[in-house]
Amino acid sequence: MSAPLHEPMQPPHPRSAPGTRSGRLAHLTGTVETAAARPRLLVLALAGFVPFFVLYFGTRLPFSLPSAASACGGQPILDQRWAYTADDVAGYLRTCGVAGREAIQRQQDADLLYPAVFGLMLTVSVALLLRSVVRRGSSLHVLVLLPAVTTAADYLENVGIRTLLALYPAQPPFVPALALVTAIKLITGWACMAALLGLLCAAGARWGIRRVASRRHAAER
Repeated sequence: MSAPLHEPMQPPHPRSAPGTRSGRLAHLTGTVETAAARPRLLVLALAGFVPFFVLYFGTRLPFSLPSAASACGGQPILDQRWAYTADDVAGYLRTCGVAGREAIQRQQDADLLYPAVFGLMLTVSVALLLRSVVRRGSSLHVLVLLPAVTTAADYLENVGIRTLLALYPAQPPFVPALALVTAIKLITGWACMAALLGLLCAAGARWGIRRVASRRHAAER
């Protein structure tokens, strides 16, 4: 008698031929989602992200964003600008002065950690919600990779800003490329937040529908 056959578990991403580009992307998506979709990991990610976010964005500590902006006459730092030119950068760094550029350097030191904790929080949150509300095989599972894009762009931006500070008053020719990286970081970061909000709404709607159905079923008994 032949041994019983066991149906293998299917990954939570679209089926594709393993050797193709879409197959490799599907495999990467499934691997990241499986590794990240852990409630305990979300607790740890939030425990690191929430206090860091408050200190980084909401205080006047030396490494915070408000401190860097204040030291440069209230001008927004390059990290938060949707667009800037070489002339904008030259004027900004000149207006900042020595004290302002030192404040930017301290903010950049903190920004070595922030993209990692932000990216981890987003990846874990999106992975858990995708597992909860999106059917297996949906192309939406690729959203789990979006936080990695904004994290990579953030670190690449940091390299560029540190180079600007190190070479000042000389200005390297890569400012247009750096401005593009900053825009990509901001666009993908806000896209991550929009995806997270959409998935949360979908999860809430599913919970509400199930609750109504459960009550109706109980009332019919």
